[in-house]
Amino acid sequence: GRERLPALPDTPTAIEAGFPDFETLAWWGIFAPTGTPPDIVSAIATASKEILSEPATAAQLKETQQMTLLLEDGPAFKIFFDKQVATWGKVVKDNNIRA
Repeated sequence: GRERLPALPDTPTAIEAGFPDFETLAWWGIFAPTGTPPDIVSAIATASKEILSEPATAAQLKETQQMTLLLEDGPAFKIFFDKQVATWGKVVKDNNIRA
């Protein structure tokens, strides 16, 4: 990320260490198969957002995982996801990384 982790306040970010274009993020998303009925997708999204928005849950994730939650809706998450695939797909291709 662009900010130092609270648990490691003396550890510089990659940007501070001299890599101005380097930023990685750990993220999670919930995916459903193509064709999942919209009401099911909506119910899962609503329930997930409610649970993750609970102050105790958010605080525990921040403390134990150094995570700040960004709860995106489907279209915003798709934009983020597509950007991640493009960014890291290029890294894999440019460096001939194989599984």
